[in-house]
Amino acid sequence: RDERRGRELPGLAAAVDVLWTRNGSLPESLARMAQVQGCGIATRDPVTSAAYEYRARDGARFELCATFDSGTDAAEPDRAPGFWLHQAGRQCFSRDAKRID
Repeated sequence: RDERRGRELPGLAAAVDVLWTRNGSLPESLARMAQVQGCGIATRDPVTSAAYEYRARDGARFELCATFDSGTDAAEPDRAPGFWLHQAGRQCFSRDAKRID
């Protein structure tokens, strides 16, 4: 379950990057991002069906939040690529949108 969440959050961040590049501004919400043709993002937790949290901050800064069943260990050799390190419970990740060339 956490591995899937860990794959979906980077996908959401990548979608933010695409929209930042296209529009020069952060998207308003996950709901608006999901409406963009070709975006194909998961906006809800695969187990609880609760919406992932997204907040646009200043400039290119945004935040994504999810609730995890367990924590990750930076030393885990088989950790899935792109799986963000986190503790158990609600965790938020701050990112800067990046322009895609």
